[in-house]
Amino acid sequence: MAEIKIRPIKKDDIVPLGHIISDTWGFGESFSEKPAFRMGKLYLAQSLNESNFCRVAEIDGEVSGLITARADKLKRGSIKVKLFLIKSFIPVLFNTEALGASKILKDIEALNKRLYKASGKDFSGEIPLFVMKDSARGKGVGGRLYGEALEFMKANGTKEFFIYTDTTCDYGFYDHKGAKRLSQEDLLIPL
Repeated sequence: MAEIKIRPIKKDDIVPLGHIISDTWGFGESFSEKPAFRMGKLYLAQSLNESNFCRVAEIDGEVSGLITARADKLKRGSIKVKLFLIKSFIPVLFNTEALGASKILKDIEALNKRLYKASGKDFSGEIPLFVMKDSARGKGVGGRLYGEALEFMKANGTKEFFIYTDTTCDYGFYDHKGAKRLSQEDLLIPL
């Protein structure tokens, strides 16, 4: 049986998590390897900056997933995380392919703002990033990560939270956990 460990993020997790994010969102299918990884790393940095909770899942010692969460009543984005975000964005600025890809993240952010507004609600928490390797799915890892994020938000006064998903997500997972889809919009991303 596989050994599953849930723990805080470490500096050594950045590279494997950057690759997991890049693979999950298909950056490697649209961009060469280096810009694809840079986009995964930038997405990770942005998510950490928006969060005040983070847990990594390991299966048999291999980084296999991550969840970040935010309880709005707590401070988010430490100085260390802000520096990581800046450091992650600089290589994107000097690579035309990665810079073009970063514009996709801006389009997604704008869409997320529209969806939030369309929900008509005011939430006190968020799950900015929840990502798993395909090989980790179906092993209970996602449920454990999700549960820890929910416990964190509840302990810190979050009554309702939101999570943005896309067509790469397992809607059944969220449905099973009691989440409710409040709004939806198509975004065509030129690849």
